[in-house]
Amino acid sequence: MNFVVWNKACVVRHVWNVLISSGSLWVAWVQRYRIKQKSFWDLKEGAAGSWVWKRLLRCRSDIQHFVSNQGDLTLWDGEPMARYSVKRAWDSLRLHDSPVGWFELVWSKEVVHRHGIILWLAILGRLRTQDKLLAWGKPVSGFCVFYPGGIETCCHIFYACPFMQAIVTSCVASLAPVSGLGTWEEVIDWCASEWKGKSSAAVACRAVWSLAVSLTWRERCARLYGVQSVKTPGILCREVGRVLKWRAEIDFDLQKSLSAIRLGCL
Repeated sequence: MNFVVWNKACVVRHVWNVLISSGSLWVAWVQRYRIKQKSFWDLKEGAAGSWVWKRLLRCRSDIQHFVSNQGDLTLWDGEPMARYSVKRAWDSLRLHDSPVGWFELVWSKEVVHRHGIILWLAILGRLRTQDKLLAWGKPVSGFCVFYPGGIETCCHIFYACPFMQAIVTSCVASLAPVSGLGTWEEVIDWCASEWKGKSSAAVACRAVWSLAVSLTWRERCARLYGVQSVKTPGILCREVGRVLKWRAEIDFDLQKSLSAIRLGCL
């Protein structure tokens, strides 16, 4: 998600309230002291006014072609909007590109959001692994905290490292990523291809992998930054199982998928 566009959609809520005269005290003040019987679209951005007001004025070029009038109704994208919807505005303002190949790995409903966010950052290469910290001149060794023989990269810690392999293999056994993949991009492509769709195996693997990545990263941070955490792959595997059981209680489809295959963590 582009959070700049999402933030803009949230800001536009205030513009919308002004346009429809929502009845709030703030809108009444704006109409009396800022707009003064003029058109909101024709107002000049002067030196006076708060930064919030100036930001609302700057939004006009982004939204003007979505807003129109039909009698007493103010329309958004040609349709009435009785109550402002940030989601609808965001969908209008954002660029509509085709979903990336790994979309299901992160944004499927069986993936717990707070764990999926870590996986998302890992896929984008945004996690501060030690290879990046070294490049930025930070005082770190560069070696994996689980397996000192390996340089810590996303590909190592979430795929090649024996620690991660032990977790994933214990959880999903033969469904784990194959060996011999050379880059992080190849790992992502393999997982996105093999765990695609709504089959029980695909759903379970996506849920397990997102948890394994997130919990491994949390354990890595605890060890690197001095917290005396020494959780073994077996302990993390059981944590994966606990989260899956909790999630399955509120997600019938996940419950059905988990019961259809054999997982070592359950």
